[in-house]
Amino acid sequence: KGALILDLNVDGDFGPTNPKVVGAYNTNYVHDGFVRGDTLWTSEIYQGTLTVVDISDKTNPEVLSTVFTPNNFTHNNWPSDDNQYMYTTDERSGAFVAAYDVSDIYNMVEVDRYQSSPGDSVIPHNAFFKDDFVFVSYYADGVIAIDVTHPDVMTEVGRYDTAPEYEGGGFPGCWGVYPYLPSGYILGSDRQEGLYVLEFDYERGAY
Repeated sequence: KGALILDLNVDGDFGPTNPKVVGAYNTNYVHDGFVRGDTLWTSEIYQGTLTVVDISDKTNPEVLSTVFTPNNFTHNNWPSDDNQYMYTTDERSGAFVAAYDVSDIYNMVEVDRYQSSPGDSVIPHNAFFKDDFVFVSYYADGVIAIDVTHPDVMTEVGRYDTAPEYEGGGFPGCWGVYPYLPSGYILGSDRQEGLYVLEFDYERGAY
């Protein structure tokens, strides 16, 4: 239902083979989550919320704060490296990628939102932060690169349509994006077309 916490701290050359469940967050269904330190950020898709959970006590996770995302169908979340901003997606037609100032987790404030192909009902899937860019897999629109140097002015700086034969809503097209290769190449996985390896120039937008 929610999120399980497993203890992976075991001895052995090959790592844990039988990890122990030491805690669980089960207030709501968790579709996706991100953990950094003692904080779990949950995407509670059916609640439409981004939730902050204190997991310092693994046996007793505690909700600290929550905020609704623009289209009330919170699919994923990914924070900036300095923990000051959070980026979310809602997996619905015409939905947004949203940016939040989370420097005060008890007062999370939306600062901007981005929409690919406005009016075309395109669905975002996942967003990932790297070096002040957010890379998004948008089903019918492919891989989208957004400059978030200024999180309150999200600026598209690149895109590659992995499935140009598809338009609008629905779930064919780009399902995943991965921007963390040492080479700087971007991986895009398309449900119909397969794996794309993309080169990106990492140039900033004009403000």
